[in-house]
Amino acid sequence: MKRLLVKAGECAVSTDPDVILEAKSLGSTLGVCVQDLSRGVAGMAVVVLPRIPPKEDGTDGFRALDAVSGLQNLFLDCLAAGAQREKLDVWLVGAAQFMEEPKDMALGVQVYAAARKVLEKNKIKVRGEHVGGQVNRSVELAVSRGGLKVRLGGQKEVNL
Repeated sequence: MKRLLVKAGECAVSTDPDVILEAKSLGSTLGVCVQDLSRGVAGMAVVVLPRIPPKEDGTDGFRALDAVSGLQNLFLDCLAAGAQREKLDVWLVGAAQFMEEPKDMALGVQVYAAARKVLEKNKIKVRGEHVGGQVNRSVELAVSRGGLKVRLGGQKEVNL
């Protein structure tokens, strides 16, 4: 199996059945994982911020820096690769809250809320999630298998 590392602010899509998409040490960032198993398409975005204003030239160098552009780019890329919108499974992982700040000020909470708002507005259901708390997570999504694997603090594994 080939591993494709998706870093903060990036999104990636694959149709290669030998690929595993992975994001490590998500912290307060949010891993958005999407899969159409029937079409062999999987994608992942690592969203860093709830929302940022676009630059004047329309580019910021990162395709998934914020929830709005990250989800838009991820879903458009998956559809362009052959996925069908109604067959997409979606999972959310990460958005930890490490500081003792009010929840409405915590970056992970804000990123998660922004992503959920985008998904709800577009009537996209989330199949599963492992978010919040004070735990660091890594996530793996295999193109050829359904579901994903979440590692908690490098120790325990959870399958979603």
